[in-house]
Amino acid sequence: KQIGELNSTLKQLPDVQRQYLQLYREVEVKTQLYTALLNSYQQLRIAKAGEIGNVRIVDTAIEPIKPVKPKKLLVLALAIFVGGFIGTLIALLRNMLRTGIKDSGQIENEMDLPVYATVPRSPIQESRIKILKKKKSIPILAVKNSDDIAIESLRSIRTAIHFALANAKNNIIMIAGPSPEVGKSFISTNLATIFAQGNKRVLLIDADMRRGYMHKYFDVDVKPGLSELLSGQADLQKVLHKTQVTNLDVITRGKSPTNPSEILSSNQFKELLEQLQSQYDHIIIDTPPVLAVTDGIIISQYTGVNLIVARYAKSQMKELELTVNRFEQAGVKVNGFILNDIQRASAGYGYGYNYAYAYKAQKED
Repeated sequence: KQIGELNSTLKQLPDVQRQYLQLYREVEVKTQLYTALLNSYQQLRIAKAGEIGNVRIVDTAIEPIKPVKPKKLLVLALAIFVGGFIGTLIALLRNMLRTGIKDSGQIENEMDLPVYATVPRSPIQESRIKILKKKKSIPILAVKNSDDIAIESLRSIRTAIHFALANAKNNIIMIAGPSPEVGKSFISTNLATIFAQGNKRVLLIDADMRRGYMHKYFDVDVKPGLSELLSGQADLQKVLHKTQVTNLDVITRGKSPTNPSEILSSNQFKELLEQLQSQYDHIIIDTPPVLAVTDGIIISQYTGVNLIVARYAKSQMKELELTVNRFEQAGVKVNGFILNDIQRASAGYGYGYNYAYAYKAQKED
């Protein structure tokens, strides 16, 4: 009955007041609900805080004297072992992949020609070659470092060349190579210096008129040189340079001509060599790569001893075979080989290295 009265009363109220009363009732209901939930939440927090855990302290923690991990000595030992193993493996793989000549006996057996010398790698010379492009000149190893192991090996060639010249048609020695960067210029320059230091009158000719750099060893102008002499642009006295090495003269390549092979084939070159033979005990000619151009084959027609330089682990046996075949086709005899740039760790060459270093140390003491 009261509800009906209230409803009838509400209906009689204005709409705004009716809405206000409805919202007011909703607020009261939700306030009571929020208060009840908040009380329940507080009760749960109090209950959780009052729980007793099942964890207990067995031993009190003690700070260790040294760290448990990492074990530095073990890690260091493993690192050294693994590093050494990987380094050895890489070295073996590189050695297997390098298919070039690694033994002088291989050359002698397959080519049936002697190896006049095996020249070890010179760290000093290697460092000088790297700065060659930056400097106008580089020192001659046989002058600045005459006790270097590479120079000691080159000195052993003198006796063999002496016997070869005894049966040769003249005193002209040609140093050739199958390809670039085998060390022809290094061998030619230092061999000429060694002969001159032995009181021999020596003339060194740079016949690589394309890329020769013999002038940088002696710090002289590249021109006038051989190309100007043979083309009639300069006389012999202007191209014949005295060097800092007593008894050693040098003729540089001169300006690179467009036709080096034709110039070397001329009678002027032949007549020049015939004229100079009587003035010197030895004439050493450095030539371009035989497999690249024909200049070396042309020059060999006028020489008495012909030596081919091969580089350790770089020159291929096939290259040497082709080089010798080209000389033979021209009717030229190859006297032998020089194996250059032998590395110290190479199999079969360790004793020679060790002996040389030991001898040098005793001499210094």
